[in-house]
This record gives sequence, C-alpha cells and structure tokens, in this order.
Amino acid sequence: MRSNIQQWSIGMSVAVWFLIASFAGGIAFEALAEIQVIPPGFTVMTCVSGIATPNKLTIAPDGSLIIVDYDTTATIGDPDTTPDYIRKSDPPCNPRNPQTPLLTVQRDSDPGVGGVAFSSDGTKMFFTFSTGNGGDRTDGEIRVSSPPGTAPTVPPFKSGLNQPFGLALALACFGDFAGKLIVADGKGPIYAVDTMTGDAMNITAPETLLKQTDLAFSPDCNLFTVGGSLAVGAGVVRVNQLGTVSLVIPLPYAFALTVHPITGDLYVITRVSTFPPAHEIKKINPTTGEITTFATADGASDLEAGEVGGGGGGLVFSPDGSTLYVSEAGLDQVVKITGPFITTGPIIAHKFHDLNGNGVQDSEPNLSGWAMSLFSSSNCQGSALQSGTTDANGNKTFANLVAGSYSQDFRG
Repeated sequence: MRSNIQQWSIGMSVAVWFLIASFAGGIAFEALAEIQVIPPGFTVMTCVSGIATPNKLTIAPDGSLIIVDYDTTATIGDPDTTPDYIRKSDPPCNPRNPQTPLLTVQRDSDPGVGGVAFSSDGTKMFFTFSTGNGGDRTDGEIRVSSPPGTAPTVPPFKSGLNQPFGLALALACFGDFAGKLIVADGKGPIYAVDTMTGDAMNITAPETLLKQTDLAFSPDCNLFTVGGSLAVGAGVVRVNQLGTVSLVIPLPYAFALTVHPITGDLYVITRVSTFPPAHEIKKINPTTGEITTFATADGASDLEAGEVGGGGGGLVFSPDGSTLYVSEAGLDQVVKITGPFITTGPIIAHKFHDLNGNGVQDSEPNLSGWAMSLFSSSNCQGSALQSGTTDANGNKTFANLVAGSYSQDFRG
C-alpha cells in the first residue's frame, strides 16, 4: 500500500528519508553587439546566409528548417509589392543555402506571410497571409500548399480573419482543439481552425487579447502566445486546453517566442530600445515567472524587429532541444545557438527504519527493496517517470532529471 507522497524540487533541500544531490538550473547573462551567449559552453554560428529578411521559423515534420523570408525594402506603413518567400533548408543548416524558395507568395501590400505550420503527416503546409496595416480588416487568410511547394489552393483554405500571424498545429493532448490549427490573430483572438473544413472558433472568448503575433506549445500541453506592444496586458499569455487565459509575465514589445521541447522554458525576442536599436532574447520559467536575459543584440543588424505587419523576428528549437535557431534579419541570415540547454542531475531517495520517530537516522537500519516511483506532476498524478527499488543501503537514484518540481511515492 502507498505509505507516503513527497513533493520536491531539484536543487532544494528535502527533509526526512531523502538525500538530495546538489543541482541548479537557470541561465542569466548580459552581452553586447551581436548575439553573445554566456555561460561558456554555448556557441553561435551562421546556419543559413543570403536570406533577404528572415522572419518566422518553424521545423517541418521531416526535420528541415522552414524560413519565412519577408523580402522588403519598404518603410513602415508604405505599401510593398515585393513577394514573400517560404524557404526550406534541409538539413536545417544546408551549406548550399536555400536560395531557391520552396514557395513564392505574391502580395500587393503589407504585411504578407506570417506563420507556417504543417499537417502531422507533412503532406500539407498551411500559412497565414494578410494585407494592410491597422483598421478592423477581415482580409486575413490561411492558405494551404499541398503537397508543400505547390501553388496554394484557390479560394483560400480559410478567409475572413483579421491579421493572422503565428500558426501552430495543436498537440494531441490539447483537449477538444487537438489536431486543429491554432492561429494568433494580430487583432486579439486566438482561433482554432479545423484542418478539413476550415471552421474557426475563438477559443479565448470572452477574453480580449492584444496584438498576438506568435505562439507555441509547451511539453505539458499549454499554449503560450506573445504580443501586445505596450498596452495593458502586453506580454506572454498562457492558454490551457479549456481556453482559459492567464498572463504569465508582462513583457512590452515582445514579438516572437518558442518553447524548449524538454524543459518547457520560454525564449522570447523583445525590443528593449528603439534608438539605438537593441533586442534581447528573454528566457522565462512559465511556472515561477522568473525571467532572465539569455542573449542580447545591439544595432539594427541583429534580431531586427521587422515591425511591418505587427511583429517580427523568429526563433525555434530543434526537436531534441539541443539547438536554437534565430533569425538575424539585418545580417540576412539565420544563426544557430548550441549548448547545454538541457541541464540534468540526479535525485537520491533514501529510506530507513525510523524506530524512534524523530525523522533522523540515529544508527537505525536502512530499508532495502522498497518500491519507489517518481512523477513530474504534483501528488503523484499520471504515469511515473521512473520506478525502482531501494538498494542495500536504502537508496534509489533517479537519474538524468531536468531542473523542476517532482513528486515521489514509495511502497513497502
């Protein structure tokens, strides 16, 4: 029978029965000029160069890097009729460079292509498209290219949106919206769109969000969106499977985000200064709200905001979480940052027979053969991450754990 449930976090002391190996997570640093990453162990390298204005990034089901190239020399507010390109780099840092676009998208005004998402089997490529700046327009669309690279279907897959930007396919765990396209509308709503019929539902109603420009899913099946400029409510917003909205952290002038696929940490591009231009990548723990500066970029040539169309810049993690790809629009390139994004450590659980009940092992015997299980949720809910029995010394080691909070139970 279950005899105890214990909650704990890696790096925090735990009393009675548990000896915790020291472990600390978190990265914080400052830097100047081009992207600089501290602590040592991280590196920044050019991934793809010769791209006019790389913007949003995504990873296709086949592992290739998809780049939205917002090819423009227009100033903010001026019409621009140069085409947008959706480029594919396969492998992600192809030394030949994806100079031949996967898809060319003609437009007659700003802002053009926003986000890109794929069907789960990779046979369809969806992308958002809108025209014009400001006003209550309903000319935003979702277009589909099937197979990816062929001319989009006519009429558009979904029309009548306002200014759709970020786009993602909902995870299988995302409740009633599983498998639907989730769209961040620059005018506020978050829509779930059926990939077969195009039927759309505002999943955040009656909440009113502001200028949402990007979105991504976390490993624990929450949706995070970012945007809002300087208005009240600007920052990172969490949306759960029921459509319930909560503000994680205020963050003015945040334009793009991605979520680490293992740790669940958020990485967000923000503009911290207009004159002189400067941008940062912020790292956010969505559980505690702790925010640190992961990277800085000073000057117009780094992490360019690309504000035509309400936001810009792009970043995305590789599926294994080892590499962060970031658009550097002013340098016409995408860079990759590699290093210890996933920091792991052990937890050693210890069981002994507390004969006098004082919670301290006073020459009392260790207990071997006790079954122990570790859970990522509170109160030992869901499936166990690891299980096993205590050894002759009364110890059970849970290895290779990322920083976070866990719960554990044991049975005799």
